[in-house]
Amino acid sequence: MNNIRLQDVDPRILMSHFEEQIRVRRQKLQLEGMQGIQDIQLLDVADRPTYLMCLAAIKAFKSLHGQLGINTLADMAEHIQLVELLSATQSEVLPGELRTFSLDLLRSMRDGQAVAA
Repeated sequence: MNNIRLQDVDPRILMSHFEEQIRVRRQKLQLEGMQGIQDIQLLDVADRPTYLMCLAAIKAFKSLHGQLGINTLADMAEHIQLVELLSATQSEVLPGELRTFSLDLLRSMRDGQAVAA
């Protein structure tokens, strides 16, 4: 199975690229306004997994937008990194519970550990 990596790539940029490809193909094939043809069907087969990963990343970002203090993709990445760091350095709180903590609380926990060490 091929791995699809979106690390260091903003999925919104890739999505705008895919949307442009879809728009151009709809025009070339004269499919504007037609129902029943999904956007993904207009992409190359090799691009489809990456397109779906971008869709999922954007939906995950939107579902967390404003919650947990996550307002940008960089905030989301920091949240994930802090959960990994804190779950590796302490045993009182389970990683699943850490994922529900706000970004500010995770930062405070990290900073508190640095002071305690």
